[in-house]
Amino acid sequence: MKLILIQSSLRKNSRTAAAMKEVKKRVERKGIDFEYIDLRNYSLPFCDGRSFDSYIEDYPDVVKVKEIMQKGDRYIFGFPNYVYTFSGVFKNFIDIFGKFTIGKKFGMVINAGGVNGYMASNNLISIMLYDFNATAIMPQVYTKRLDFDETKDEIELISEKPLEKIDQMLSNLV
Repeated sequence: MKLILIQSSLRKNSRTAAAMKEVKKRVERKGIDFEYIDLRNYSLPFCDGRSFDSYIEDYPDVVKVKEIMQKGDRYIFGFPNYVYTFSGVFKNFIDIFGKFTIGKKFGMVINAGGVNGYMASNNLISIMLYDFNATAIMPQVYTKRLDFDETKDEIELISEKPLEKIDQMLSNLV
């Protein structure tokens, strides 16, 4: 079983990336076979409705991400929540690479500024079920600004509730 972790925030000092770093540490500790995609490290196109293969010539990173996504049996999507839904960057990623999740299971790590953005997962669950027959595994992990220590050089997820939910999600997903 191969788990693919996708971190989709483009911010340099990203709380989403900090939460996904914690997921990655726990996946490594459990000895799960995984690969990690951090979208800050790839140059990907805007989805404009053309065929998948037509992106490859202009964007070599499409091939790299495709090769990783094709290996996946399970996925964990880490994304920021903007205006009560997932980010445009992540939507674009799903538009291009979502087909590699057909019939598979996925977990979610959602990061928002405040306490009321957890409903962002509903939009993703609907799209993944309708378009790709993919199944969301609960619990979802929801983080907010207050769950992090931002006083150090590197942002760190410190709140117990999301840390516990990461472990529960991993247990249910793999």
